[in-house]
Amino acid sequence: MTFVSIRRLVLSAVLAAATSFVTTAESHAQATDTLRIAAVVNEEVVSAYDLGNRIRMVIALSNLPNRPEVQRQLAPQILRSLIDERLRLQEAESMGIEVDPARVDQALASVAERNNMSVEQLMSEFDRRNLDPDTLVQQLKAEIAWSQTIFSRYSQLANVTDAEIDAAVREAEESLGKPEYNIAEIFLSENATDSPAEIRRQATRLVQQLRQGASFPALAQSFSQLPTASNGGAIGWVRPDQLSDEVAQRVTRMSPGSVSDPIPVTGGIYIIMLRNTRIAGQQVVGKTTVSLSQLHLSLPSDAPQDTVNSYIRSARDRSTSVGTCAEFEELGRNFGSPVSGSLGTIELEKLPLPIRKAVDPLKVHEITPPIRMQDAVVVLMVCDRTDPKVETVEIDREDIRRQLINRRLDNFARRHMRDLYRNAFIDIRT
Repeated sequence: MTFVSIRRLVLSAVLAAATSFVTTAESHAQATDTLRIAAVVNEEVVSAYDLGNRIRMVIALSNLPNRPEVQRQLAPQILRSLIDERLRLQEAESMGIEVDPARVDQALASVAERNNMSVEQLMSEFDRRNLDPDTLVQQLKAEIAWSQTIFSRYSQLANVTDAEIDAAVREAEESLGKPEYNIAEIFLSENATDSPAEIRRQATRLVQQLRQGASFPALAQSFSQLPTASNGGAIGWVRPDQLSDEVAQRVTRMSPGSVSDPIPVTGGIYIIMLRNTRIAGQQVVGKTTVSLSQLHLSLPSDAPQDTVNSYIRSARDRSTSVGTCAEFEELGRNFGSPVSGSLGTIELEKLPLPIRKAVDPLKVHEITPPIRMQDAVVVLMVCDRTDPKVETVEIDREDIRRQLINRRLDNFARRHMRDLYRNAFIDIRT
């Protein structure tokens, strides 16, 4: 079969295709965008309606403000993700791979858990926001199909020998007592449709959104081009020697809860989130949980900066003299909005990044500085806190074997995706 070479993605065309759904009445837009083509992937169409649905879903799940400029920023990245999915599903179909509905249900449950919801609550939230659940189901189906495709093609080549495991065990033993890092990743790979400069711009926009409070797992699932995307980008605990030099140099200088600048490597760009650190040979049992109370001052996202500064000063002045959660909640009833008061108990790592970074160093009855959120200024008090225990663990050969295999499968997946792009016909429409 002879393939037509891929046409270069023209950014202005992508933006035109991606954002017109926000400029017309919703019913007319849906009718128009269902017919209008955003891209053709081999012989399969990605409609502007598909693109609009995915943009709105990503915004909802990622805790991003639903504003036209955010939609425009996301459009090129999301269109590329939809093209990736079409290629992956086409490859899976060509190999006769079918996705078990039970695995999709499990993936839906994982997405709901990452958003602190049940599946029923997640579907209710989709309904409330007028989102199509099939948009999420198709994304999860593509992730599962791709994982099965890579495993079917390369599992035999990814096998490791006892000698390789022995060597990895020796390295782990030599690292006992040294730092390890719990990280998550987003990887944007090079391809024939995006210039290196455009990939760098996409990575920079993602970092900005993450530092403004966007959910790392949600953006990883939507944009990362590694198999870890299906798990919200989570890699788990690693040593610096298990990472590329470029990534290791950044990670060892990061603080828990922070997101790296874009990290160029051969074949693409990484964005890394450092969740936590520990000493090799030790295991943290349990997770840090905090019981929080909030002072919530409603404030529109477009409020003038002078008004924002006034609210911040007022919140700071009123909250600094409060010493207990009972007093803090009374302050919220008298001064804040109706949603002031107890937030209950939550795992620290599930809090949005700006809040997590403010809460993490606090002891019981300490408060955060005022935090500007999308629709409010908030101050939080820690009413209770439980930190995990640290236990000594032994090196697990089976765990090391899985790590080595997964690392090889990741490399195969990246190369295979580049081959699919190289051999595909992709046409971006205006």
